[in-house]
Amino acid sequence: RRHADDAVAAVRDRESPSRIASSSPNLDLEFVSDCHFVSKRGLNVTCYDNSTWLEDDKEGGGGDDAAGGDNIAEPRRRRWTPTPRSRVVTGRRFLVATGASPIVPPHLAEAAERSGVPWYTYRTVLRPRARPGSTARDGSIWNLLDDIAETNEMAGADGSGAGNDGTPRIIVAGGGATACELSQSLARLGGGPDGWDVTVVAPSILPGEDVALRRAAIQLLTDDGVTVVLGRRVEDVVRNSVDLDDEERGGKMSGAGAEVVLDDGSSLPVSALLLCLGRSPDGSLESLNLTAAGATYTPGRGVDVNSYLRSRTAKHIYACGDCASSIPPRDRRAAHAGWTGFHAVRNALVPVPFLRSPAVHPNVPRVVYTDPELGAAGMTEEECVRRYGAAAAAAGAGGGGGGGGYASLTASEHNTDRSDVERIERSPRVGFVSLRASPIGGRILGGTSAG
Repeated sequence: RRHADDAVAAVRDRESPSRIASSSPNLDLEFVSDCHFVSKRGLNVTCYDNSTWLEDDKEGGGGDDAAGGDNIAEPRRRRWTPTPRSRVVTGRRFLVATGASPIVPPHLAEAAERSGVPWYTYRTVLRPRARPGSTARDGSIWNLLDDIAETNEMAGADGSGAGNDGTPRIIVAGGGATACELSQSLARLGGGPDGWDVTVVAPSILPGEDVALRRAAIQLLTDDGVTVVLGRRVEDVVRNSVDLDDEERGGKMSGAGAEVVLDDGSSLPVSALLLCLGRSPDGSLESLNLTAAGATYTPGRGVDVNSYLRSRTAKHIYACGDCASSIPPRDRRAAHAGWTGFHAVRNALVPVPFLRSPAVHPNVPRVVYTDPELGAAGMTEEECVRRYGAAAAAAGAGGGGGGGGYASLTASEHNTDRSDVERIERSPRVGFVSLRASPIGGRILGGTSAG
């Protein structure tokens, strides 16, 4: 917990408004509580702070709203006392970079709250406590760790052991990259014999990726103690009866006595629910009132733009990242968001149309930040088969395969020097590299790696 608090503090310091505002004299950084178009080139913003005020605070002009130590090298920190100011700003071009938000099915959120089960998304699950160092219940995931520590302490006092009845259970709904990353992190953070159980419930793991990569992901998760339930979806959260004995031992825990109901009618005990069901740009785009500017967007896909990230209906509107419709869902990653942001600004400022460049990269790396990492780029095996025909044979460890419509090569990390050296730090069983190439010319079509 202390490490998490320190990491969050470091990120906040690196990305603090004053640091960003001072990075460029031409940057006007504003923090808004509301922002929407009122005309084709008019944007109404309700601003509660901006970089000009922050610069005044840093220079000591913050008055009662500023606070800082005696160390002049330390920037003064503003006590956030919002005083919203609304005005309309105009511009020749606008770039929409509102990203996407986690998808939260209303019926699941309502059922969890009704059953007393805390639910989280990737944005909230590792959020630090409301008061650092405090053990007060604030709805954070750290409350479960407090419950575990208290239960183990009580069990140790009477010599009975913690037992399984009082074990908190975290259910992760979804099987994408975020679900894999967070479930492994949670298992390492509070798992083990005296910790919580982590269970992933999903139709499949890493859908759309190669079978070998899916198997590697499942192996990594199970090695860290994560239970993987495939072919199922979380449909509901219900409260069941908790007998007196269970209530005395574990009933005080968050969500004690609750269960998630799966689509086949079965159920699993749950203490906390983590929703990793994808992201959608709809929420932020709805509030922007893009129709006033002449732009349109497609629900679930984003602002309707061409390959140059320019709106199809409003030539002065550009979009990038997760809220741009031309970006394939599989390629909506942080690396590609930066790539599209650069090209969106470039295309908006280039005066000559033929100098503009398409912003959709054909081979965006897809990385799953587990330990070790999983990665892929280009076409998958299934896509190669659909386009070029099946390969004659699959490649084994260190061997090659070819024939058919494309050639393939897979090399396993097992029994290599690296696996021998690092086998204590991580499992070498999942490490491999797989490449696919066209039979004529040997052009690389795609690749997959683990480790």
